[in-house]
Amino acid sequence: MTTTEQDTQISEGIKNKSIVKERKRYKEFHVDYLQTYEEKYNKDGEIISNDLKDISPILELCAAEKVEKRIKEYKGDVIRLQHIEKLTGLTNKLTGCKNIWVLQFIRIKLANLSGIATNSGVYSETLLKDKLDSDQYLADSTVCLYDADKQLFIIARNRDGVMPSTILEYFRGVAKNKMITYGVIPNEVKVKSKESSIYRRLIIGINDVDKMTERDNNILKKIKSVYGAINSFKGYGYCNIKIELSMGTAPKNESMNNKKIKDTSVLLMESDLESLNKLEISAKDEADTSVEVIDLLNNKVKDKFSIGYSREEPIVFDTLKQNLLNSYNKKINVISNANK
Repeated sequence: MTTTEQDTQISEGIKNKSIVKERKRYKEFHVDYLQTYEEKYNKDGEIISNDLKDISPILELCAAEKVEKRIKEYKGDVIRLQHIEKLTGLTNKLTGCKNIWVLQFIRIKLANLSGIATNSGVYSETLLKDKLDSDQYLADSTVCLYDADKQLFIIARNRDGVMPSTILEYFRGVAKNKMITYGVIPNEVKVKSKESSIYRRLIIGINDVDKMTERDNNILKKIKSVYGAINSFKGYGYCNIKIELSMGTAPKNESMNNKKIKDTSVLLMESDLESLNKLEISAKDEADTSVEVIDLLNNKVKDKFSIGYSREEPIVFDTLKQNLLNSYNKKINVISNANK
């Protein structure tokens, strides 16, 4: 059978809806609660100031720009801010919130490896390409909220869409300010100072390195030191690894490199690595204050929800927006108390 004959058979199969009996599936979304800060560093990479940063002026700039201009490249991905608006008429615990924005980012796939298959056993690698016009591309979406009053992103993480670190880089690029960063909101403990935190220990735990997938490795390649350490133990068989970096007996006023610790933590938190079982930071405000252990996987404000979908009922922007608003409605009291 020629490629043309295959494509014709697939097209006929798509028209015949009895060929596939679609059933509803469910996709789970993890929700990240991340506050925006602006940091300043000294020449040794230590934070000398770390203040909450309202990025709504940046959002207003983006909203005034045409959609086709709201596009940036980051580490090989093409990202576009597809939708942005300030919300009104919110209800329940969000009634008093007057500065909440909703945003939709898309990751545009310039190249595509997917084909089209039928239940009859036919597969075409070219039909999808032929169906798309020269200016049409497949894209994956990520939806998020931003509460300007609390300097807070609420992001429905989608591993196929735009990750939180890429959203951060997008706004850094718009503002031409590399010092904008994220901070998690711990549930229980919190280093309260807005000045430089002293980082004394970082612990990363990984289960069974031999079972890590290609996707896992591609994520870890963004963190060269962690990737190198983990891959040096591949081939040992079932192997659980704990990487612990500590200041040891160094003077109590000395800190690890703040920027590297934060950048590494953000990338690992958003990675969705199933094998990641520990991510802890030990930090304190000042040399003479006690050290607090912050569990960045579990002891932070977070949420998750599941959405049913099928071929006839895909997951759409409005559904994700409403689920994020529902999540924020549940968490807003916790966040307000944490910021006191």
